[in-house]
Amino acid sequence: MEKENVQKKDLKTNKKVMPPDEYFRLLKGFDIKDIYLTSCNYSVDKNKFGSNPESSIDISLETNTSFKLEESKKGATFIVNNNLVGKNKNEDSNVIDIKTTYELYFISSEEINNEFLSIYSEISLPLNIFPYFREFMQNLTIRSGISPIVLPLARGFGKPFKMDSVQTKDNP
Repeated sequence: MEKENVQKKDLKTNKKVMPPDEYFRLLKGFDIKDIYLTSCNYSVDKNKFGSNPESSIDISLETNTSFKLEESKKGATFIVNNNLVGKNKNEDSNVIDIKTTYELYFISSEEINNEFLSIYSEISLPLNIFPYFREFMQNLTIRSGISPIVLPLARGFGKPFKMDSVQTKDNP
C-alpha cells in the first residue's frame, strides 16, 4: 500500500503544513554555498574575569535568525545574529559580551519556498552554523588572554540557553 502524502494543517494558524517527506525531498537538493562572519563586537572585563579563585561565569546565548528567498526561488540567504553574555555569579555587570552576525548563502536544485526555509531555520540551520560560532568563541577567548570558553554541542541552539559554571583561568 503506497503511503499517502497528506497535507496537514497547523491547528493554531489553520495553514497547510509541509509534510516531512516533502521537506526531506527538498533538503536533498539544498546546499550551502558560503558562510561569512559579517560582524563581530566583543568586550571582556579582564579584571573581573577570573579575579576570584572560586569564580565561575554564567553564560547565556540568544540567537535570532532571518532569511530571504531569492527571486528565482532556487536560493536563499540566512542572517544569524548571536549574543553571548557572561556574568560572574551574584553580579549584574557583564564580564564578557560577544555579538556576531553570520550570513549563509544556499542554493537549491529546485524551487523552494518560505515554508521550507522556515522549517530549515529551526531544524537544520543550527547544525550548520553553531560549529562556526562555537569555534570562533573558543579562539576569541584564548586570543584575549582569558580561559577558553568551550560551548556545549548544538543542543537547543537557536533558542536562548544558559550555561552555568564556566570555569575561569584561576579555577581550572
